[in-house]
Amino acid sequence: MVGVILTGLGATAWGVWRLFRRDKTGVPRDDPRRLAGTATGRDVAKAASTKALLARSRALRPSLIKPAPSDVGYLLGSSKGKDVWASVEDSVLVLGPPRSGKGLHVVINSILDAPGAVITTSTRPDNLTATMKARERRGPIAVFDPQHLAHGLPTGLRWSLVRGCENPLTAMIRATGFSSATGLSTGGVESGGFWEGKTRTALQALLHAAALGQCSPRDLFAWSLSPSAAADAVAILSSQPHAAPGWAESLESTIHSDPRTRDSIWMGVSLALTCLADPRVMDAVSPGPASRPTRPSSCAATGRCTCWPPGPAPRRPGHSSRRSSRTSSRPPAPWPPPRRVRGWTRRCSSRSTRSATSPPCRHCPCSWPKAEAPGSPP
Repeated sequence: MVGVILTGLGATAWGVWRLFRRDKTGVPRDDPRRLAGTATGRDVAKAASTKALLARSRALRPSLIKPAPSDVGYLLGSSKGKDVWASVEDSVLVLGPPRSGKGLHVVINSILDAPGAVITTSTRPDNLTATMKARERRGPIAVFDPQHLAHGLPTGLRWSLVRGCENPLTAMIRATGFSSATGLSTGGVESGGFWEGKTRTALQALLHAAALGQCSPRDLFAWSLSPSAAADAVAILSSQPHAAPGWAESLESTIHSDPRTRDSIWMGVSLALTCLADPRVMDAVSPGPASRPTRPSSCAATGRCTCWPPGPAPRRPGHSSRRSSRTSSRPPAPWPPPRRVRGWTRRCSSRSTRSATSPPCRHCPCSWPKAEAPGSPP
């Protein structure tokens, strides 16, 4: 009986000692690791451990018999002494201040460890230069850099701005991407959403007309400079039997509308295509008629690495960036809008029985500079 009492007193004393010792370790009580709701070791083992990841491997990549963790996931780090994994189906968002290691410790490793194709965009060539040689050993690569921001690297990939817009849906998707780059609806412009919508409607008609009339991006750029020059686009849409119904009438009504309304709409159209004023950009979006463009869908099917770096982020009216870089004063370079990239990979994945590419295609948009409002604190 005495032994039982002594054992109980000893256990109580040990517990009190551990409690006081934990409070005196210098770890603040508001440390994130001690906050309510933070994952415990059991939570990590159940949701993100190596064992939990491999248990889902048959659903993630059924074509593999004995996959390694790196075949079906991405190592994020460790917690509670256990490795933490994200599956190939998970989306990861990394937030951090400049120079905190987002690219070095997360993005670059993700590109290097990707088992399949990679589509990555960036405003700087850091990720490209760190991963290009390694990815080249795994398969063909393609670099889309119309403004030649990555000096000394090949920039042979070209993307046709007009090709494919015979399909009205393609013209609509592409016009949405370019009109959103104007930033009219993000603030600083009264009724910006309305004017961006009008810009999108006019731009999709111009893209559709350029494709049906087999016009070049130079013709499209000339139309964007003056509403009167866009009368040629109206004529093409009116004479083509495969033109989308009502698009010719819509574009014609815009051209002959009230001068103030027309000029406001055409300001958005001109702003959306202002990047074509750069001869290097115009060359990058004007492949020859016999050339066959490289698309992310073919890369996803063959395990290729396609890089689309490093175009400057769209400038937004009423916003300015405190970062003084060589890209901050340049107009946005045209790249396939994210909706278009997703559409390519979706069509590729639809060919498989599980509607998924194997190995999976990894999309890494990254390194977008922060846009700050004038007068905001640094």
